[in-house]
Amino acid sequence: DFGTNSPEWAALQQAMNITRIPGGGGGDNRQDFEENPGQDFVLMTTESHNGLFVFDPDGGTNPTQFLDINLLSKPSVSDDGSVAVFIDGDHHMRFVQDWPENPQVGFIFNNPQPIWRNVVISKQGDKLAATTDSLNNNLYVIDLVGGFIKRYVLKNPTFTDGVSTGDVLYPDALEFDHIGEHVMYDAINRIKSNTGEDIEYWDIGFVNVWNNTSNNFAQGRIQKLFSALPANTSIGNPTFSKNDPQVIAFDILQGSDWGILGMNIETGAVKTITTNNTVGYPNYATDDQFLIFDHKQGIFNDEQALWIVPIAESGIENAGESTSFITGAGWGVWYANGSRVLSSVGELTPGLTLFSLYPNPAADRLEIELSFDDPQDRIDIVCMNPTGNVIKRLRYKMRTSIHETIHLQSWHTGIYTIQVTTPKGTTTRQLIKVR
Repeated sequence: DFGTNSPEWAALQQAMNITRIPGGGGGDNRQDFEENPGQDFVLMTTESHNGLFVFDPDGGTNPTQFLDINLLSKPSVSDDGSVAVFIDGDHHMRFVQDWPENPQVGFIFNNPQPIWRNVVISKQGDKLAATTDSLNNNLYVIDLVGGFIKRYVLKNPTFTDGVSTGDVLYPDALEFDHIGEHVMYDAINRIKSNTGEDIEYWDIGFVNVWNNTSNNFAQGRIQKLFSALPANTSIGNPTFSKNDPQVIAFDILQGSDWGILGMNIETGAVKTITTNNTVGYPNYATDDQFLIFDHKQGIFNDEQALWIVPIAESGIENAGESTSFITGAGWGVWYANGSRVLSSVGELTPGLTLFSLYPNPAADRLEIELSFDDPQDRIDIVCMNPTGNVIKRLRYKMRTSIHETIHLQSWHTGIYTIQVTTPKGTTTRQLIKVR
């Protein structure tokens, strides 16, 4: 099981650098999103990544090809299944809609440039994240609503505040989180060994690219999944669970052995989902009860296929054996064509004109700013930890504005809920507490 029960991996979990609750794992405290209510489909390419196909996992029919085009990047689909984006064989950024009956394909930019290597779309369909074929450490985020683009330089953070190391060569796989504020990515890194030889390895990071409260680009704070990896180990191609924002799956390569791990980034638990013999590009089903991945099969492992493995309720380990799913296919993306709410930022209740949390993510201190159009008889601010327990409550009367500073040194890392209640209603925001 790739040594995930070894002392090395236990130490690795202790070294986690993002939303882990020390000593967590005592029960299922996950706060899932509602499952997409639409019909399930799987989008895929051939083993040579030529053409786009759609498959009905409940219908049992053969995949239907709707586009004959070469792809350089795995397709990315919005959460409602209305649009997919990808990079074509000529390094152009493309989109497709209304598949499979009447596919509409086009360039994302009016003046398309053949410079791109990967692109993904946010689950809300309002932002893109992309990399170029220059193989540098830049990530570009495109606001499709406002028409703006921002460049983020990816670096490896250190434990010293404000200090980063510039050893990220380039990112590859990308995926937005559920609420469209962070991009999870993998990147190849280079470090100097004691012998003077370069060591290269892949790891996984998170970059904060958007602030839903201000509806604008964020400052690009970076957190790594692990602060260090065991020797001769690489991880990559991360993907979020469809419904649980704390659960991810990713490829692992230890020596010459491939596999797919599941991880709860709240509790720090890491489990082996399956062994593999190639890069898996894992992807969860819409109900999170299955995971599909690339696999080589046949006597000589010369046939590409999508395989499927049932997933346990935890989301991070299998509930049975892996089996062949669709032969000759790869880069599978399981999606549904319904709509659901995926946001930590709801509408402001009547009378509340400003509800701001900053910085977010926060390490030591949180500033809460509230404004009201007239004095409120009662204002309650409630802070709840990731398990839903109230850890701080503040109460005010007859205020038109509030600026409160909360010190976070005693808070564990994790995703917290900040709730503001007045006689006119309740509004909530999410806070990510980091080290």
